[in-house]
Amino acid sequence: MNIKVKFTAQIKKEAGISSEFLEIEQGTTLQKCLSDLAERHSEGFKQILFKEDGEYRNSVLLAINNQQVKYSDNKVLNTGDELMIMSPIAGG
Repeated sequence: MNIKVKFTAQIKKEAGISSEFLEIEQGTTLQKCLSDLAERHSEGFKQILFKEDGEYRNSVLLAINNQQVKYSDNKVLNTGDELMIMSPIAGG
């Protein structure tokens, strides 16, 4: 199965790309996908998603097919889904 993953802000910078296609197994959950992405990319990428103890940072927003989801919902991803990872933006 293939899904598209899009990145914004700092997470895009750490990934070095704005989007990528992932081959995932049927039944892959959102949490598994994010964990796999954290292992594929830089340490900075991983630190944006997860705290040192491995807990997910709730400040990172997630959307599947333009519908915001919570990490704790742990949705199952389906072929053709688009996952957007939106890291927090700060400034003033």
